[in-house]
Amino acid sequence: MASARKALAAQQPKLGKGRPSTPAAKQAARTKKRLAEQRAALFSSRYLFVQRHLNNTARKTLGRVSRG
Repeated sequence: MASARKALAAQQPKLGKGRPSTPAAKQAARTKKRLAEQRAALFSSRYLFVQRHLNNTARKTLGRVSRG
């Protein structure tokens, strides 16, 4: 799990200071935000990877978080 979170962190683009004004900077900011949300979801749902029996809701959450 930690290696997957670190891999997502390595994919995040480096952003400059201030508000993004160019289209490329805006796209990079959106990408960084999306990857940060994925990392947060992976971290908050990490307990699902070690459970043996999952109900339908937990199974859907695990599938959504581990996708990609």
